Amino acid sequence: MQSVNQASNPSWPLVRGQTLHRVAPGERLLRVLAGRLWATRDGRPGLWPEDLDLRSGDLLRLSRGDGVLLEALEDSAIEWLEPRTC
Repeated sequence: MQSVNQASNPSWPLVRGQTLHRVAPGERLLRVLAGRLWATRDGRPGLWPEDLDLRSGDLLRLSRGDGVLLEALEDSAIEWLEPRTC
């Protein structure tokens, strides 16, 4: 079973119109705590960038090296979670 290590997971508030780009240093989960975000996954060799509409409660799994650009469509908050195996 997989759980999430929340002890050292930073969370960020994002105001409407604010952008944030993150690159996963390892496997990560991006959780939308509140609001609504437009997310664009960076393109990778052989793959086009992917656009996603994320809302409160949604999770986005990122592998090591995956990048994502977020834009808050309304005031929002996210968590950057580090999955771990129990």
